Amino acid sequence: MQHGSETMFIEGEWAGTILAPNADLVLGQSNKIVYGRFAGKNVTVHQYAKVKIVPFNPTKLYEVVFLGGAR
Repeated sequence: MQHGSETMFIEGEWAGTILAPNADLVLGQSNKIVYGRFAGKNVTVHQYAKVKIVPFNPTKLYEVVFLGGAR
C-alpha cells in the first residue's frame, strides 16, 4: 500500500499486489513480466511489458500446531 503521492516505478519483474490510490504507477520495461493486481491514480504499462492478472484468492497455507495440545 503506497500512501504517498510520488510516482512508483516497478522496473523489474514483480509478483504481488500494489495499491497506490494517490500515486502514479509505472509498470515494467521492455520484455518484463509483472504478475498480480495493480491499482493507482494512473497506471502506465510500457509497450513490451506483459501484465498477468492474478486474482486475490486467499487459501489456508498452513496449520498452527501448539506443543502440548490444541488451544
